[in-house]
Amino acid sequence: MDSRTLINDASAHVSRPPLRILLVRFGAMGDIIHALPAAAALRAAYPAAQMDWLVETRWRALLEPSRDREGVVHLIDHVVSLDTFALRRNLSSSDSWSTLCALVGQLRANHYDIAVDLQGAIKAAVACRLSGAPRVVGFSRNKGYARNGGFAQPWLRESVAGVFYTREVESNARHIVDANLDLAGAVIAAIQLTQAVQPGSPESKALDAPPRRVVFPLPLGDTDQLPPEIPTSGFAVMNPGAGWRSKQWSNTSFAAVCDALVSQHDIPTVLNCGPGERGLSEQVLTACTTARPIIFCGDIPALIALLRRARLMIGPDTGPLHLAAALGVPTVGLYGPTDPERNGPYGPAVRSLRWPDAHTSYRHDEPSDGSMDAITPAMVLAAIEELGLFF
Repeated sequence: MDSRTLINDASAHVSRPPLRILLVRFGAMGDIIHALPAAAALRAAYPAAQMDWLVETRWRALLEPSRDREGVVHLIDHVVSLDTFALRRNLSSSDSWSTLCALVGQLRANHYDIAVDLQGAIKAAVACRLSGAPRVVGFSRNKGYARNGGFAQPWLRESVAGVFYTREVESNARHIVDANLDLAGAVIAAIQLTQAVQPGSPESKALDAPPRRVVFPLPLGDTDQLPPEIPTSGFAVMNPGAGWRSKQWSNTSFAAVCDALVSQHDIPTVLNCGPGERGLSEQVLTACTTARPIIFCGDIPALIALLRRARLMIGPDTGPLHLAAALGVPTVGLYGPTDPERNGPYGPAVRSLRWPDAHTSYRHDEPSDGSMDAITPAMVLAAIEELGLFF
């Protein structure tokens, strides 16, 4: 983030029509969270712009209005959602095609000036192009070089997506949050070029302003959905589920940490489970010898409320882990096939554990290489102690 081009003065845009920006990132939870700082940077640059976000229906709650000490944070004007899972199940049906046509019509009616693909996938790039925006920006198909001299993996997930862009952006960032901020900076620079910024003007001076801090504008959550047995503070949250089997940590290891937290440090545990994951939490509960963790299954607003109360979060590379880190909760990430330097929890108090010889893969069907089993409960407890949570 050493060269962010963020604009703090919106006065130069008063005489122009409001800028219209479309952001596209369908999912998943952690990826949307990691794109929020880029959206915040664009909003800081253009507070009067209309900025919309096209997202998978089940994640739209992450983009609801957020609040800070001054009140409601204005980030996204309109959240446009699409149930891509339902479409794929019935792609040949007339209802599915009617839904797609209606979506394209809705997007085109907004007359976007620029569309930004924050996903790097074909479906997101096509959506950007179908929006009718004359400028479509996404990551470059080139790999580039990392700042430490190593060869960097391309941020564009599907190279074919690049053919739909009018501008490709290279990033040497190591983490996806910083790469997304590079993308936002390039979008701002491109807009400035088209708006003919004059040297010495307030706009050009604003381009040289120091970078803003990374912020994750997130909703407050819904405390009314939390069951009464959930403590108001002082508890740990663990997430046994991981989406991919190769990213899961053993139930007995989770249980061992639950037991140690309650017996040695008087810290109770709440086990969070997503859809279809309750069985994993029940297995952890059964494996506990002294702890009696609470099993929690809730929607996104309830999960946000839960994490805002939490003292600690422990889990594999999955959405709730990244949500906790973004909310500022001390977080310990357990990593196997995925690389925490690229996709680790991003926040003020995080630790990521990974076996040095772990094989990096982002394939959901990749068999386990045993790297998750190499992480021991003792290592997790040591990481928690490093975070200063034992006193």
